[in-house]
Amino acid sequence: MSLVHPFPVPGILWYDWAVIVSGLGIGVGGMFEFIRYSAGKKNEHRVYTWTNFWLLLSGVIHVWIEFNMVFYRSSSLIKPTMDMYAAADYRYGDYNGMMESGTTAMELITAVIDGPLCFLVVFAAAHDFPWRHPVQIILCTMQLYGLVWFTLQPIYSDTGLAGHFSSDPMLFWLIAVGANAPWSIFPTILLIQSFCAIVDSFKKSSTVR
Repeated sequence: MSLVHPFPVPGILWYDWAVIVSGLGIGVGGMFEFIRYSAGKKNEHRVYTWTNFWLLLSGVIHVWIEFNMVFYRSSSLIKPTMDMYAAADYRYGDYNGMMESGTTAMELITAVIDGPLCFLVVFAAAHDFPWRHPVQIILCTMQLYGLVWFTLQPIYSDTGLAGHFSSDPMLFWLIAVGANAPWSIFPTILLIQSFCAIVDSFKKSSTVR
């Protein structure tokens, strides 16, 4: 039985958006600099890539925003922005300090496993470590699995999509769909990239033999 219910659209000030944008910028920029420093000048060309940008942005979102959703739903500095998301997807609402239980479990895994894995893949890519692609496959599979669960769970509930998402087209398409759409695109591309890289590696290995 579904226990979620609609939430009103909160009044969000420019300050609330500034916190999100600046937090993401500081997080991504800080991780870029840390990895650049660890990789050294000879590997610098491997650091500043669009793939690494996506992975670092994704990682910061996982370990900061989604971590706050799980552990600090009522008291976080970014609560107004989380309330805006909850107005679009009721599962993310503040239910006495927690989200809907299944969503909390999924976001917990995302925050404590997917987030660090994003950083680990970038670290491996910057250093050209051979285990980068196996870890990337694990990460992308987990992200895609989470997205599929996120999409299917309301469909198989007693209230359906209408009982979980706002009927407001802007909230539904811009926030509920739009904010999650990148995780259907980029993990798929990176999963194919890693699959092809591993296949090529096996081919070269068999040719040498």
